[in-house]
Amino acid sequence: MAAVVADPVAAHLKLNQHYKLKNNEEDHMFIKRQGVFVWVKNIKNGRKLRKFGHIITMSKRQRYVLLYVNQDEVEDTLEQIQKLPFVVKAEPSYKPFIRTEFQKVKTDETKEKEYRYGF
Repeated sequence: MAAVVADPVAAHLKLNQHYKLKNNEEDHMFIKRQGVFVWVKNIKNGRKLRKFGHIITMSKRQRYVLLYVNQDEVEDTLEQIQKLPFVVKAEPSYKPFIRTEFQKVKTDETKEKEYRYGF
């Protein structure tokens, strides 16, 4: 006969303790990804790009595909994609290399003056 546990929450935490530790260790080890824009002749052929990475969006009107690739493999993947017969152009996204830390340009005093005068 199985023993009855008085506190089911404690039993659940005890069972999943190893799982939680494992996930916490892996949280800081994300693979860096980079977007690749691929312009194609026909959007139906864009589905064939699934083997190179994760397709994020496909535009029928502008005939391009945005897919994410591991950042270490971007150059090799671009070479392989550009060799495909239905590809017009392929280029990487420069988003990972753009600085996103901004400096404060205007002081609070200048903002207050602008609000007073209606700028």
